[in-house]
Amino acid sequence: MRSFVGLPLPDDLAEDLERRAATVQAGRVVPAENLHLTLAFLGDQTLQSLTALDAELVMIRAEAPRLRWGPPDFFGGTRTRVFALTVEPDPALMVLQARVVRAARLAGVMLPAARFRPHVTVIRLNPEGGARQKGRLQDLILSGRLTGLPDVMADTLTLYRSHLRESGARYERLADYPLDIIPAEGA
Repeated sequence: MRSFVGLPLPDDLAEDLERRAATVQAGRVVPAENLHLTLAFLGDQTLQSLTALDAELVMIRAEAPRLRWGPPDFFGGTRTRVFALTVEPDPALMVLQARVVRAARLAGVMLPAARFRPHVTVIRLNPEGGARQKGRLQDLILSGRLTGLPDVMADTLTLYRSHLRESGARYERLADYPLDIIPAEGA
């Protein structure tokens, strides 16, 4: 099963992001129900591996990170594949991501060595779109339509299964793990 561990976005924010991204005629907009921040891409895993990972993820105790939005950016190296909103590397987010990676390794899941760049993919680019597609997305950046999003508390860690389809991936939530909400000072 192709799977990953991530942080789902609240429905209202995800729907708002989908609407904003849909204003541009470039690539394929990620549907609201698929918007998330990936903490660890697991690749293809057996049910046995995912069961072992579930046992590790249940034991994670971590502060819920606050997602603070950075500037939009292109991801995918020389062959840009996605347009995403970056997320500031909040200390709680970085700790949580490290714990998820550790849990995966303890469960026997082999993860590729990769630098964690927190982001939420909002548009998947068409390989044949080229400069015109990137130009439209640059216009979206300059217009400010992807700014002013509220910070959100990511209070749930989720194990997902990815179903690949010709029309795009569909993500199925296999298990949710609540994260600790730490009260603000003076609350």
